[in-house]
Amino acid sequence: MSEKVENRNRAVLEAAIALAQERGFANVTRDLVAERAQVAAGSVNNAYGNMEALRDAVMAVAVERELVDIVGQGLAAGHPAARNAPEELKRDALAKLAA
Repeated sequence: MSEKVENRNRAVLEAAIALAQERGFANVTRDLVAERAQVAAGSVNNAYGNMEALRDAVMAVAVERELVDIVGQGLAAGHPAARNAPEELKRDALAKLAA
């Protein structure tokens, strides 16, 4: 994969993470991600195949970075990566969600 493609894919993922934090995990759309990442909407699909795969990547990073807001929303939605998060992170995420 070329450096340009890697940079674009990273920009798409970071845009999706930022949008999930700002607007909510369930409200991340292809068009919003494309606008934030400053790429064509088709580039979002090229990077991740479909929105489900992009959401999976967002949740995996949210667990890795311990982004409790996103993980809590993932738990509420029953996302597998959120359900498999460390117990302490799940506890913190649920507490934040309930607050």
